[in-house]
Amino acid sequence: MTLDVHVDEITLKAGKRLFLLPQLKRSGIPVEDPLTLVRPTLENAFPAWSISLVLGLQSDMERVQRRAMNIIYLNTPYIEALANAQLISLEQRPAQLCEHSFTQIEDPQHKLHTLLQKPTITTHSTRCRTRYSLPKDQELFH
Repeated sequence: MTLDVHVDEITLKAGKRLFLLPQLKRSGIPVEDPLTLVRPTLENAFPAWSISLVLGLQSDMERVQRRAMNIIYLNTPYIEALANAQLISLEQRPAQLCEHSFTQIEDPQHKLHTLLQKPTITTHSTRCRTRYSLPKDQELFH
């Protein structure tokens, strides 16, 4: 399955769930519960393909979340509605997931921690403030 077909299926599935949001809102279910209908569907296999996601496909997915937020928070701007729900946009989510995963791997008890290089300790101030040295191209393929 190609990426665009997968994103089309995800947005279609999440779009179908938008139908339930007004009904759940009328019944008095809290804001966090309706979002569990749409957001996990949109994040299906997110870390695996989010890096290669084209802007057009990404905007399709963001549009579904925008509609969900518009249903939940009537007449509220999208950014403000995200802040009220304590969420970030789907565009920012992959970076947050990567950062969270990496901080977990940095824990010495994590099973992947042994795969990390030893942190670089510099004695002088540099503009590049990375804790780990990046591998050379030759190291990646040999």
